[in-house]
Amino acid sequence: MALVDPTKAIRLEVPHEPGQWVEVRPLMGADMESLDVEAGRIKISFALLAEIVLAWSYDEPPSIDTIRRLDTDTILWLDRAALKASGVRDDDEGKGSPASSPSGTPPPSQDGASIPEPSLTS
Repeated sequence: MALVDPTKAIRLEVPHEPGQWVEVRPLMGADMESLDVEAGRIKISFALLAEIVLAWSYDEPPSIDTIRRLDTDTILWLDRAALKASGVRDDDEGKGSPASSPSGTPPPSQDGASIPEPSLTS
């Protein structure tokens, strides 16, 4: 049985903002009701992002209000990166994409840049 440890933070480096990072907790079964599937794409609600974002390098602490104030590039990246860090893939990612290849090459983000592999922090 695979149990998620919600105390393990995953640090994600923001690829389009050198030096910036976001720490998230992994998604777990209880979070499934807050995920939205639209046209085969999985999205995380702002409320769930506010729950799973534990810390970040921005000046103001993470909250639903500050998450809503992120620019569109960052919120789209965060949505994709948090899902990937938790092992969740969209339907289209499992069909011949780099995420399904044994090489472990990270899939490209929406802007074509690779999403960096997450690192675990204690």
